[in-house]
Parts: sequence; structure tokens; C-alpha cells
Amino acid sequence: IEEIVRRKGKPPGEMIAAIAVSDITRPVPYKGEAGILPPLLKRLESAGIKKENVKIIVATGMHRASTSDEKIEMYGKEAVEEYTITDHDCENNDLLESIGTTKRGTHVYVNRDFYFADLKIATGLVESHFFTGISGGRKSICPGLVDVKTIQRFHGPAFLEDPRATNLVLEGNPCHEEALEVAETVGVDFVINVNLDKDLRLLRVFTGNM
Repeated sequence: IEEIVRRKGKPPGEMIAAIAVSDITRPVPYKGEAGILPPLLKRLESAGIKKENVKIIVATGMHRASTSDEKIEMYGKEAVEEYTITDHDCENNDLLESIGTTKRGTHVYVNRDFYFADLKIATGLVESHFFTGISGGRKSICPGLVDVKTIQRFHGPAFLEDPRATNLVLEGNPCHEEALEVAETVGVDFVINVNLDKDLRLLRVFTGNM
């Protein structure tokens, strides 16, 4: 994290950091001693980024907004009290920015707060996924932080009927490739993914680029 911040060439105290997090429908361990959010927030602070300049954005996709209780349950009371946590709204055009058209012809709009941040971090759970091959990483951006039309197209027959849109297949999978292209276009700087066991206990944490 510190090296990425240094490479930005901007005083850390002036930088805006955005973190895409999963909502209550995903069992990502964010809070507590075994959670991934407290150490991430501490590293950002140690790198010189101010708390008030960190935006935690719930990548809801087309899900409803999180309740206050759900935010505390997912991210912890301290994070809720000390940081700005907002829900993505895929239907609010004032909160969306056009990033152009993908190779498959989707004109994508993405969450403005995330897109215009100086440091962009994606988080998620990696497991087998029935049409993107695996979950995690790039899915927090697409479909997590994009507009409703992009989400509908991403879940439409042109993508889902492809035989390669299935569990544990990435090569040639149109859903994976679309989501990855969007995340790369947005410019995600850092990813934190986790694996859980069958009892939803944290097994491993993987960090790095897309």
C-alpha cells in the first residue's frame, strides 16, 4: 500500500482513497481481529492518508442500500463511526461517470466517488461462481459499482448463455472478461480477496493487483 501511495506522486495528506466492500449478502470478514478492514485502514493511515479522505463504498450492484445495523454488523462500529461509508446506487445518474464502451459493446457508467479517487481498492470473497467462473476482485466493480443497464446486460442472455460462462472457467468466459476489463479501465490499484472454509471461517487472504 505504502509503495502504491508513493508512486502516485501526490502528497498523501491530499489523496482520496476509495475502498469497494461487499454488502451483507456476502460473508466477507471485514470487522474484528480476523477482519481485513482494520489492518487495511491502519495501513492507509500509516501511509499518510487522512481518515476523512477515505471513502468506503458498499458495492451493492442492484441490491438495496444497507441499513445502519447492517453496516455495523459488516464493518464494525469503529469503522462506521470514524469513516464515511456510503452505498452505491446504480440508478442515480448524478453518482455515475461514463468510462466508455467495452470490447463487447457495453457502455459502462461507474460510481464517481470510486472512479475519481486517487487510490482505488477492491475487496471480496473468492469462491466458485456459476457464471463468472470465480467471484471476488473485479466483481466488486462490475457489477458492484456500475449502472443498472450495465448490470442488466452483464446478467443477460448474451453473456449467460455462453457455454464458457460457468463455474471455475476464466479463459474465454465473457462475464469474467467483461468484469475484468471494467475494473482495469476504472484503474483498480490494489485488491484484497479472501477464502473461507465451509463454516465461513477465514482461511487465506490474497492481496495484489487484478
